[in-house]
Amino acid sequence: MAFLEAFPEATATQLAMATAVQFIENHLHADIKVADMAMAVHYSLFHFCRIFNQVTHHPPYDYLVRRRLTEAAHRLADGARVTEVALDCQFGSPEAFSRAFKRLFGLLPSQWQKSGWIDPRCFMTPLTPTHLTHRSHAASVRPQVVERPSRTLTGLMTAVDEEATAVSALWRQMRECLGDALAQQPAWAVCHYLPHYPQTGVYYLAAVESAANIAFPPVLVNKTMPSGLYACFPLPASVAARQLLNDYIYQTWLPQSRYQLSYPLEVLAFTGWTVEPVSATLEIPIRPV
Repeated sequence: MAFLEAFPEATATQLAMATAVQFIENHLHADIKVADMAMAVHYSLFHFCRIFNQVTHHPPYDYLVRRRLTEAAHRLADGARVTEVALDCQFGSPEAFSRAFKRLFGLLPSQWQKSGWIDPRCFMTPLTPTHLTHRSHAASVRPQVVERPSRTLTGLMTAVDEEATAVSALWRQMRECLGDALAQQPAWAVCHYLPHYPQTGVYYLAAVESAANIAFPPVLVNKTMPSGLYACFPLPASVAARQLLNDYIYQTWLPQSRYQLSYPLEVLAFTGWTVEPVSATLEIPIRPV
């Protein structure tokens, strides 16, 4: 109960579904059915399935399987045997487990253990009441899919850690390089996620759009953004809200859409900037599956 009381902004329905999520977490390795989840929150089976899907954006069983496979990936990375993990996660056989694992993550459990890599953004994190409140705002989670031409950006690039401590300094350097006049135009940031990026860092480009009539300082680099489809989301102001949006994009929206990532990039389009950029749209390059 104390867990739920920590989220006063959540509605009664969201708290009920958060209770169901907590029930799932407590029984990840047990032989539970969707009817058991419904019973835990005193809903009829039909009503529970409809409301759970509406609030979490996942059917109950789909969410259960994604959580089990995420936990399975962590255990396999720690050296657990495939057969043991498959049975603990309530799959009928190692073969069924392997098929489900590959369907979600794109590689077999044995490949993941040997030398594979899974983007950690794709792991299904337990949904909290804060996640559910965020997902209730349609404008925050419903992207606009647009066709973008290629764009050449000019700016400074560096590797940043998970805390992005170098980003503010990078934008200050950009302002020093470009001067006040150029600082009034729209700005761009590009995050390039290479394999194993949690260990190597993310490459971050702070940039403006290139212009033929402007002589940019030689210290700046040019990068061409690929043309194609982009899913565009309004970027929240707070770091916590941005994490909620990322969880939604990579764990829910993208797997359920008819798209996949076309490049390991995130593009932030800012309307302007002073010391740092403000008011941004997050753009994800995608292609049809």
